Amino acid sequence: QPPTVQITANPNPVGYGASTNLSWTSQNATSCSTSGGPWVNPGARSINGTEPSAILFTTQTFNITCQNSIGQQASAQVTVNVNQPNLPTVSLTANPPTINAGATSALTWTVANATSCTATGNGFTDSKNPAGGTQDTPALFQTTYYTITCFNSAGASASASVTVNVIQQAPTVDLKVNGSDT
Repeated sequence: QPPTVQITANPNPVGYGASTNLSWTSQNATSCSTSGGPWVNPGARSINGTEPSAILFTTQTFNITCQNSIGQQASAQVTVNVNQPNLPTVSLTANPPTINAGATSALTWTVANATSCTATGNGFTDSKNPAGGTQDTPALFQTTYYTITCFNSAGASASASVTVNVIQQAPTVDLKVNGSDT
């Protein structure tokens, strides 16, 4: 009799960066082998078995072929879907956005779907809370550009920037001439 084979994956779908358990059963077969998909070790398999897949980051199809003693073959496949993580989002604002030289501004960042954030700009360079937050700038004497970049667990990133404008105050001069009003 010709061989038959069935393969299943549990769970399916899986989370990003997770694995699934592959199970196969065959009848009237004497050997099986795998191809396609990220099998941990592609090649010869027992006629029935269960094993974990490799870590999955994209949808993958796993193939298995079994044959009987006279070379008749049967193949089966299962496609494992991978849930992609939500992309991060981030916004950055300055309050106030324009200040006089020597004043400060409050930088506020709002983040979603991120696990880490880094920032650049005078007094703002460092890792930042991926839950969001507010931080005052140091006293600024020139217009300054600030950026924050946040990453999710998959390494996808989103950035936001804001410019704090600094107004240079012109010095005032009181001119008096001795003995004259001109």
